[in-house]
Amino acid sequence: MPALEVLNVSVPEQPPDGVRAARIRVPEAGAVSDGFTLELSGTVILAEGRARAIELVCNGMPVREVPVDITRTGLTQEFPDLPDELRCGFKALVGTLVLPAEFELELVAVGEDGRRFQVGSLTGRRAHPSPSVEPRLRALMVTSVGRTGTVLLMRMLAAHPSVVVHPAGRYEVWPARYWAHMLAVLSAPADHLRSAAPFGFDHDLWHVGQNPFATAGPSDGALGAWLGRAHVDRLASFCLGNVEDWYAIAAREQGKEPVYFAEKNLLRTSVQGLGVSDLYPDAREVFLVRDFRDVACSMLSFLGDKWRADGYDSDRALRELVAPLVQHLVSGWRARGEQAHLVRYEDLALTPRDTLAGVFGFLGIDASESAVDDALRSGADERSFTGHGTSPTVEQSVGRWAREGDEAFRDTLNEVLRESLVEFGYAEAPAEHV
Repeated sequence: MPALEVLNVSVPEQPPDGVRAARIRVPEAGAVSDGFTLELSGTVILAEGRARAIELVCNGMPVREVPVDITRTGLTQEFPDLPDELRCGFKALVGTLVLPAEFELELVAVGEDGRRFQVGSLTGRRAHPSPSVEPRLRALMVTSVGRTGTVLLMRMLAAHPSVVVHPAGRYEVWPARYWAHMLAVLSAPADHLRSAAPFGFDHDLWHVGQNPFATAGPSDGALGAWLGRAHVDRLASFCLGNVEDWYAIAAREQGKEPVYFAEKNLLRTSVQGLGVSDLYPDAREVFLVRDFRDVACSMLSFLGDKWRADGYDSDRALRELVAPLVQHLVSGWRARGEQAHLVRYEDLALTPRDTLAGVFGFLGIDASESAVDDALRSGADERSFTGHGTSPTVEQSVGRWAREGDEAFRDTLNEVLRESLVEFGYAEAPAEHV
């Protein structure tokens, strides 16, 4: 499989209102590359004013802004009323490790007046890098959002001899996620608008960013080819080796010979995905969900008056703070759920033995009665729960939404979260545990 393959490129046959012309010159559908760098160029002409930039959007999230700053010539043949030379072209190199393995990029033209027009799209797929380091461990990512019981599940996983977890805080030390993010950022081509600039980059002692001199693409000869592939693989080796060493030290300190390391994968963007799969292609993923009405109550309670101090009432907080996070989880499940294992917080709280045995079985590690009992004893530590929870006990945290707030608040919960509730099977019996 090539490192990168472009499956389809499309522009509307009829430009949208406000756009006179849109062209994607590069790439073409069917283009393949041995490197992870996507070359992109095209033209956009607006009906009024000019386009300032092309925004590349993946799963609703902007991932790159490309200036429209290239002068195109010979336009009068098609547009007699325009000058023969016009600054309407764009060209960029895009690092694809920030994108899912199968991706769609929407091209959105942004006018100088702020208006936005979708002028095209492309779909593609990419491989994982090929580090020279052989991993000794497998990655286990617990994908969720806040207030779903991740601390409870991580504490149970940490009690298993085949799983190593960094114990600091509320299990919120994530070296694999950090080095996977480093790989995606440092392997990307230069972005002088939003990342490191050629002048002054070495004065910033707090951020590194993309290499400001990585401006050569696959069509620019040997350097572009090296930057797109060998450089990426070498970075992947460095990042993977650091993750392995980190968890080897943790395992020795805990007296374990683990098969997995486990980290939380708390989703905060729609494009986040499973970034560690570029270092651990065989990573296992457990999605932890909870009745999202209970999640909302727990979030609002845990944040206390902070959201009110920021000008939010409960209705706005649900719509603008809670619902987007939940939707990221739904999107992740739809994209990767077939290969993942689903755990419902309610099952973990009320039928923990069978639920935990199912998780261990999915991982292929000891799921015997004694292994499950050891993990349950760790999870039953009420001091750990009350230090982080917002209900008196785990059991009382189930179905709390039906006991809190007024009828209008509960109606808003159902309205705002309905799609997500249906996705995970919560809507049929909204208060069965109450």
